[in-house]
Amino acid sequence: DNNNNSSSSSSNNLLINRLGDTKAASGSYDWTDARRESSKKYTLKPSTINTTDTTTKQWYGVDALWQSSERLLMARGDVTRSLLSPAWRMMLLSDGSVTRHLQLLTDMKTEADCFEMKHIGDEDTFPALPAAVAAVPGPRLQRQVWLNDQVGTPLVYACSWWNAETVDSYLANSSLPIWVSLQKKGVDIHRQIESLEFGNCAELEAGFGHAGPFWARHYTFYHDGEPLTVIYEVFSPELDRYLGPNLCRDL
Repeated sequence: DNNNNSSSSSSNNLLINRLGDTKAASGSYDWTDARRESSKKYTLKPSTINTTDTTTKQWYGVDALWQSSERLLMARGDVTRSLLSPAWRMMLLSDGSVTRHLQLLTDMKTEADCFEMKHIGDEDTFPALPAAVAAVPGPRLQRQVWLNDQVGTPLVYACSWWNAETVDSYLANSSLPIWVSLQKKGVDIHRQIESLEFGNCAELEAGFGHAGPFWARHYTFYHDGEPLTVIYEVFSPELDRYLGPNLCRDL
């Protein structure tokens, strides 16, 4: 049986690495080590990230060990099933509201702890912005939040980019989650998921109180056919409590 499992795992690795627009940083990635490390909890308390030091990161994307487009993942269900449990697939690849998903999972109100609303103009940032942000007209505003449950547990880190001249029309109250703000305004939007990533970020380990790697994604909100905002989200392993293990297979 062990030989069969080993053979099946090797086959899955080969399948993932051969897919055209799917990237594995080292050609072959050890998912077992990733799962083992993600089970370790840090003792650091969730903290607001310092964004005043311009020599450090200006937003917090993961250093991707693996990534793929949403288009490819939806077309290749065998790959998605090999990586993620059904519950995590729903969380990461659904085009529904992450705020509502969190509320339904935790049975608590989802609260947005907004720690930055910053004008960034049309300048490049560190790290570089997702390519999809180029479609959002400048000058741009960058918004960073923790999405917490009602007892303050950070479940998702999110960074979004908006047109600085129109953002107030959509986000009058920065303390509300984006989806709630848009609902209150009656704004009809379409969500296009751009990519899914799996990787590390030291700052988010401190913020979440969990070791990485983490699942992340980014997507574009369209309103009246035009890009309104691009949102990048990183999901805490704390969600394993509700969704089960965030890596489906045992290698």
